[in-house]
Amino acid sequence: MRQLAEHVRSMQPCARRTNTYLCCRNINVSNVTEVLSRVTGVKHCLLKTGSTAAGVGQVGEGPLPLNPWGVPTEIKDHRAEVQGADCVPICDVDESCVNQELRIGRATGKWSLSNNCNTIANDIVKKCKKLCK
Repeated sequence: MRQLAEHVRSMQPCARRTNTYLCCRNINVSNVTEVLSRVTGVKHCLLKTGSTAAGVGQVGEGPLPLNPWGVPTEIKDHRAEVQGADCVPICDVDESCVNQELRIGRATGKWSLSNNCNTIANDIVKKCKKLCK
């Protein structure tokens, strides 16, 4: 989360506050991933706005398996996951754009190192970033 939060902060030259946050928590899939999450600092991240909190998860019910490689993913309701997460405000972002990207059930492809909860959150922030004037 530290790296992703730093990246979000580096993208904020105008620093206009919005009601959009990047929230990250430990990966709670198994005892193994929990330990690895704490040791490496890798977190499960999602986006929270004034009307929703959502992020990437496995298509259907349940969390991603211990080995998520190639598992189909979609945008899932993560409102229950915000409590206990560390949230960083995102400045200069179009909240309605973020909400559109966080449509529950929107397919996000198969899980990989380049397509996961953190990369999708980052891509949405980039897509919805407002240009400073």
